[in-house]
Amino acid sequence: MAALGMPRRGKVNLGECRLRAVHVGRGEIVWQDRCDAANGSKEPKVTNEWQTCYPVGKAARGVNMRKLLFSTGSPFARAVRIVLHELGLEYDKQELLAKALPIAEMAEATPTLQVPTFWDGDLTLWESGMIIEYLLSTYDQPPGDVPALARLAFRDETIWQDKLVLSTIQTFGTAATTISQMTWTGVTVDKNAHLARSAERLNYILQWLEDQLTDAENGFLPGYVSVQDIFLASHVRFVAARPIGIDLHLKNYPKISQLLDRLDERQSFKANPVWWWKPGVIGYQPDGTPIFQANS
Repeated sequence: MAALGMPRRGKVNLGECRLRAVHVGRGEIVWQDRCDAANGSKEPKVTNEWQTCYPVGKAARGVNMRKLLFSTGSPFARAVRIVLHELGLEYDKQELLAKALPIAEMAEATPTLQVPTFWDGDLTLWESGMIIEYLLSTYDQPPGDVPALARLAFRDETIWQDKLVLSTIQTFGTAATTISQMTWTGVTVDKNAHLARSAERLNYILQWLEDQLTDAENGFLPGYVSVQDIFLASHVRFVAARPIGIDLHLKNYPKISQLLDRLDERQSFKANPVWWWKPGVIGYQPDGTPIFQANS
Protein backbone atom coordinates (compact mmCIF):
# COMPACT_ATOMS: atom_id res chain seq x y z
CA MET A 1 0.00 0.00 0.00
CA ALA A 2 1.13 3.56 -0.67
CA ALA A 3 1.87 5.71 2.34
CA LEU A 4 -0.97 7.89 3.63
CA GLY A 5 -1.35 10.98 1.47
CA MET A 6 0.88 9.59 -1.29
CA PRO A 7 -0.37 8.80 -4.80
CA ARG A 8 -1.34 5.18 -5.18
CA ARG A 9 0.63 3.04 -7.55
CA GLY A 10 -1.12 1.43 -10.45
CA LYS A 11 -0.46 -2.10 -11.56
CA VAL A 12 2.56 -2.21 -13.85
CA ASN A 13 1.34 -2.51 -17.40
CA LEU A 14 4.17 -1.30 -19.61
CA GLY A 15 4.66 -2.21 -23.22
CA GLU A 16 0.95 -2.28 -24.13
CA CYS A 17 0.71 1.40 -24.90
CA ARG A 18 2.99 2.82 -27.57
CA LEU A 19 2.99 4.97 -30.69
CA ARG A 20 5.62 4.47 -33.38
CA ALA A 21 6.25 6.44 -36.56
CA VAL A 22 6.40 3.98 -39.44
CA HIS A 23 6.63 6.39 -42.38
CA VAL A 24 7.27 10.04 -43.08
CA GLY A 25 6.26 11.80 -46.25
CA ARG A 26 4.85 15.17 -47.31
CA GLY A 27 5.02 16.49 -43.79
CA GLU A 28 2.93 13.70 -42.34
CA ILE A 29 3.82 11.07 -39.78
CA VAL A 30 2.08 7.74 -39.91
CA TRP A 31 1.83 6.44 -36.38
CA GLN A 32 1.34 2.78 -35.57
CA ASP A 33 -1.07 2.68 -32.66
CA ARG A 34 -0.09 -0.31 -30.55
CA CYS A 35 -2.70 0.05 -27.80
CA ASP A 36 -4.15 -3.07 -29.34
CA ALA A 37 -5.78 -4.47 -26.23
CA ALA A 38 -7.35 -1.10 -25.47
CA ASN A 39 -8.77 -0.15 -28.85
CA GLY A 40 -8.92 -3.47 -30.70
CA SER A 41 -7.25 -1.97 -33.77
CA LYS A 42 -3.85 -2.52 -35.34
CA GLU A 43 -4.35 -0.16 -38.26
CA PRO A 44 -1.95 2.82 -38.48
CA LYS A 45 -3.27 6.33 -38.14
CA VAL A 46 -2.09 9.39 -40.08
CA THR A 47 -1.50 12.46 -37.94
CA ASN A 48 0.74 15.46 -37.60
CA GLU A 49 0.29 15.70 -33.85
CA TRP A 50 1.56 13.97 -30.76
CA GLN A 51 -1.03 11.73 -29.22
CA THR A 52 -2.10 10.41 -25.88
CA CYS A 53 -2.31 6.63 -25.76
CA TYR A 54 -3.89 5.36 -22.58
CA PRO A 55 -2.78 2.18 -20.82
CA VAL A 56 -5.21 -0.71 -20.91
CA GLY A 57 -8.25 -0.07 -18.76
CA LYS A 58 -7.49 3.56 -18.02
CA ALA A 59 -9.07 5.30 -21.01
CA ALA A 60 -12.61 4.48 -19.98
CA ARG A 61 -12.17 5.38 -16.34
CA GLY A 62 -10.03 8.47 -17.03
CA VAL A 63 -8.12 8.15 -13.77
CA ASN A 64 -4.54 8.03 -15.03
CA MET A 65 -2.97 11.37 -14.08
CA ARG A 66 0.61 10.69 -15.17
CA LYS A 67 2.07 11.19 -18.62
CA LEU A 68 5.55 11.47 -20.13
CA LEU A 69 6.59 13.33 -23.26
CA PHE A 70 9.83 11.87 -24.61
CA SER A 71 11.80 11.02 -27.71
CA THR A 72 12.51 7.38 -28.43
CA GLY A 73 16.28 7.70 -28.59
CA SER A 74 16.90 9.96 -25.59
CA PRO A 75 19.04 8.26 -22.92
CA PHE A 76 17.80 10.80 -20.38
CA ALA A 77 14.20 9.83 -21.10
CA ARG A 78 15.13 6.16 -21.05
CA ALA A 79 16.38 6.57 -17.47
CA VAL A 80 13.05 8.13 -16.47
CA ARG A 81 11.12 5.31 -18.14
CA ILE A 82 13.26 2.72 -16.35
CA VAL A 83 12.52 4.31 -12.97
CA LEU A 84 8.80 4.49 -13.76
CA HIS A 85 8.96 0.76 -14.52
CA GLU A 86 10.91 0.02 -11.34
CA LEU A 87 8.22 1.83 -9.33
CA GLY A 88 5.42 -0.04 -11.11
CA LEU A 89 3.76 3.15 -12.33
CA GLU A 90 1.36 3.38 -15.24
CA TYR A 91 1.59 6.51 -17.37
CA ASP A 92 0.50 7.87 -20.72
CA LYS A 93 3.33 7.77 -23.27
CA GLN A 94 3.61 10.72 -25.63
CA GLU A 95 6.45 9.54 -27.79
CA LEU A 96 8.22 11.67 -30.38
CA LEU A 97 9.97 9.76 -33.14
CA ALA A 98 10.45 11.31 -36.54
CA LYS A 99 10.33 15.02 -35.81
CA ALA A 100 10.06 17.49 -32.96
CA LEU A 101 6.92 19.36 -32.06
CA PRO A 102 6.47 22.90 -33.35
CA ILE A 103 8.29 25.32 -31.04
CA ALA A 104 5.13 27.04 -29.84
CA GLU A 105 3.54 23.71 -28.95
CA MET A 106 6.71 22.48 -27.26
CA ALA A 107 6.95 25.68 -25.22
CA GLU A 108 3.53 24.94 -23.77
CA ALA A 109 5.02 21.80 -22.25
CA THR A 110 8.40 23.19 -21.14
CA PRO A 111 10.32 26.46 -21.60
CA THR A 112 13.48 24.41 -22.19
CA LEU A 113 12.01 23.04 -25.47
CA GLN A 114 13.45 19.67 -24.47
CA VAL A 115 12.24 16.26 -23.45
CA PRO A 116 11.52 14.43 -21.24
CA THR A 117 8.68 16.36 -19.65
CA PHE A 118 6.53 14.67 -17.02
CA TRP A 119 3.05 15.43 -15.72
CA ASP A 120 1.59 14.08 -12.49
CA GLY A 121 -1.83 15.60 -11.98
CA ASP A 122 -1.38 19.37 -11.89
CA LEU A 123 2.39 19.11 -11.45
CA THR A 124 4.65 19.50 -14.50
CA LEU A 125 8.35 18.69 -14.33
CA TRP A 126 11.18 18.73 -16.84
CA GLU A 127 14.83 17.71 -16.67
CA SER A 128 15.31 13.98 -16.20
CA GLY A 129 17.19 14.18 -12.90
CA MET A 130 14.47 16.34 -11.35
CA ILE A 131 11.75 13.98 -12.59
CA ILE A 132 13.47 10.95 -11.07
CA GLU A 133 14.11 12.70 -7.75
CA TYR A 134 10.41 13.49 -7.60
CA LEU A 135 9.39 9.92 -8.41
CA LEU A 136 11.68 8.44 -5.76
CA SER A 137 10.49 10.86 -3.08
CA THR A 138 6.79 10.46 -3.96
CA TYR A 139 6.14 6.79 -4.73
CA ASP A 140 6.86 3.58 -2.86
CA GLN A 141 8.69 0.78 -4.63
CA PRO A 142 6.89 -2.54 -5.09
CA PRO A 143 8.76 -5.82 -4.54
CA GLY A 144 10.86 -6.61 -7.58
CA ASP A 145 14.38 -7.28 -8.75
CA VAL A 146 17.28 -7.65 -6.37
CA PRO A 147 19.10 -5.45 -5.57
CA ALA A 148 16.29 -2.99 -4.95
CA LEU A 149 16.09 0.50 -6.35
CA ALA A 150 17.70 3.02 -4.00
CA ARG A 151 15.00 4.98 -2.20
CA LEU A 152 16.72 8.34 -2.66
CA ALA A 153 19.22 9.73 -5.15
CA PHE A 154 21.63 11.00 -2.48
CA ARG A 155 22.69 9.69 0.93
CA ASP A 156 22.88 12.19 3.80
CA GLU A 157 26.35 11.08 4.83
CA THR A 158 27.83 11.34 1.32
CA ILE A 159 25.48 13.83 -0.30
CA TRP A 160 28.11 15.89 -2.13
CA GLN A 161 29.97 12.88 -3.45
CA ASP A 162 26.73 11.33 -4.67
CA LYS A 163 25.73 14.59 -6.35
CA LEU A 164 29.16 14.92 -7.93
CA VAL A 165 28.95 11.41 -9.37
CA LEU A 166 25.49 12.09 -10.83
CA SER A 167 26.43 15.47 -12.29
CA THR A 168 29.54 13.95 -13.86
CA ILE A 169 27.47 11.15 -15.40
CA GLN A 170 25.06 13.75 -16.78
CA THR A 171 28.01 15.63 -18.31
CA PHE A 172 28.89 12.37 -20.05
CA GLY A 173 25.32 12.11 -21.35
CA THR A 174 25.25 15.70 -22.58
CA ALA A 175 28.52 15.23 -24.47
CA ALA A 176 27.32 11.97 -26.02
CA THR A 177 23.95 13.34 -27.14
CA THR A 178 25.55 16.49 -28.55
CA ILE A 179 27.86 14.35 -30.68
CA SER A 180 24.90 12.26 -31.83
CA GLN A 181 22.73 15.27 -32.67
CA MET A 182 25.51 16.92 -34.64
CA THR A 183 26.20 13.67 -36.50
CA TRP A 184 22.52 13.71 -37.53
CA THR A 185 23.21 17.02 -39.31
CA GLY A 186 26.39 15.76 -40.99
CA VAL A 187 28.94 17.26 -38.57
CA THR A 188 31.07 14.40 -37.23
CA VAL A 189 33.73 13.94 -34.57
CA ASP A 190 36.57 13.78 -37.09
CA LYS A 191 35.55 17.10 -38.65
CA ASN A 192 34.82 19.25 -35.61
CA ALA A 193 37.23 20.21 -32.82
CA HIS A 194 34.49 20.70 -30.23
CA LEU A 195 33.02 17.27 -30.90
CA ALA A 196 36.49 15.71 -30.80
CA ARG A 197 37.07 17.23 -27.37
CA SER A 198 33.66 16.02 -26.24
CA ALA A 199 34.57 12.51 -27.38
CA GLU A 200 37.84 12.64 -25.41
CA ARG A 201 35.87 13.76 -22.36
CA LEU A 202 33.88 10.51 -22.37
CA ASN A 203 36.83 8.25 -21.57
CA TYR A 204 38.23 10.57 -18.94
CA ILE A 205 34.85 10.52 -17.23
CA LEU A 206 34.61 6.73 -17.46
CA GLN A 207 38.01 6.33 -15.82
CA TRP A 208 37.04 8.66 -12.99
CA LEU A 209 33.77 6.82 -12.47
CA GLU A 210 35.56 3.46 -12.53
CA ASP A 211 37.70 4.72 -9.66
CA GLN A 212 34.61 5.73 -7.66
CA LEU A 213 33.18 2.19 -7.66
CA THR A 214 34.28 0.28 -4.59
CA ASP A 215 34.21 -3.15 -6.27
CA ALA A 216 32.86 -5.06 -9.27
CA GLU A 217 29.85 -6.41 -7.35
CA ASN A 218 28.17 -3.10 -6.54
CA GLY A 219 27.10 0.12 -8.18
CA PHE A 220 27.58 3.63 -6.88
CA LEU A 221 25.33 3.02 -3.87
CA PRO A 222 26.41 -0.42 -2.63
CA GLY A 223 23.55 -2.86 -2.11
CA TYR A 224 21.13 -0.93 -4.33
CA VAL A 225 20.50 0.09 -7.91
CA SER A 226 20.95 3.84 -7.87
CA VAL A 227 19.92 6.72 -10.08
CA GLN A 228 23.60 7.10 -10.87
CA ASP A 229 23.76 3.50 -12.10
CA ILE A 230 20.68 3.92 -14.28
CA PHE A 231 21.83 7.14 -15.92
CA LEU A 232 25.31 5.77 -16.59
CA ALA A 233 23.91 2.63 -18.20
CA SER A 234 21.49 4.65 -20.31
CA HIS A 235 24.21 6.98 -21.57
CA VAL A 236 26.85 4.33 -22.25
CA ARG A 237 24.44 2.03 -24.09
CA PHE A 238 23.25 5.05 -26.07
CA VAL A 239 26.80 5.60 -27.38
CA ALA A 240 27.11 1.92 -28.30
CA ALA A 241 23.87 2.11 -30.29
CA ARG A 242 24.95 5.11 -32.36
CA PRO A 243 27.48 4.93 -35.23
CA ILE A 244 29.05 8.23 -34.19
CA GLY A 245 32.71 7.30 -34.48
CA ILE A 246 33.29 6.54 -30.80
CA ASP A 247 34.59 3.35 -29.19
CA LEU A 248 34.44 3.61 -25.41
CA HIS A 249 36.74 0.59 -24.93
CA LEU A 250 34.64 -0.66 -22.04
CA LYS A 251 37.03 -3.55 -21.42
CA ASN A 252 39.28 -0.93 -19.82
CA TYR A 253 36.63 -0.33 -17.17
CA PRO A 254 35.82 -3.77 -15.74
CA LYS A 255 33.75 -2.56 -12.78
CA ILE A 256 31.58 -0.39 -15.01
CA SER A 257 31.26 -3.18 -17.57
CA GLN A 258 30.04 -5.67 -14.98
CA LEU A 259 27.62 -3.12 -13.54
CA LEU A 260 26.09 -2.45 -16.97
CA ASP A 261 25.84 -6.15 -17.77
CA ARG A 262 23.89 -6.73 -14.55
CA LEU A 263 21.56 -3.84 -15.26
CA ASP A 264 20.89 -5.11 -18.79
CA GLU A 265 19.29 -8.19 -17.20
CA ARG A 266 16.76 -6.24 -15.12
CA GLN A 267 13.20 -6.28 -16.38
CA SER A 268 12.99 -2.49 -16.36
CA PHE A 269 15.93 -2.26 -18.76
CA LYS A 270 14.63 -5.00 -21.02
CA ALA A 271 11.22 -3.32 -21.18
CA ASN A 272 12.81 -0.01 -22.20
CA PRO A 273 15.57 -0.95 -24.65
CA VAL A 274 17.97 1.32 -26.47
CA TRP A 275 17.87 0.77 -30.22
CA TRP A 276 20.49 1.08 -32.92
CA TRP A 277 20.39 4.33 -34.89
CA LYS A 278 22.04 6.16 -37.78
CA PRO A 279 21.05 9.29 -39.77
CA GLY A 280 17.97 8.60 -41.86
CA VAL A 281 16.22 6.35 -39.34
CA ILE A 282 12.71 7.71 -38.85
CA GLY A 283 11.15 4.97 -36.76
CA TYR A 284 11.24 1.35 -35.71
CA GLN A 285 9.32 -1.83 -36.26
CA PRO A 286 7.84 -3.39 -33.10
CA ASP A 287 10.94 -5.63 -32.81
CA GLY A 288 13.28 -2.63 -32.99
CA THR A 289 14.27 -2.96 -36.66
CA PRO A 290 15.08 0.56 -37.95
CA ILE A 291 12.87 2.15 -40.60
CA PHE A 292 14.65 4.46 -43.02
CA GLN A 293 13.15 7.45 -44.79
CA ALA A 294 12.34 6.54 -48.38
CA ASN A 295 14.21 8.39 -51.11
CA SER A 296 11.84 10.53 -53.13
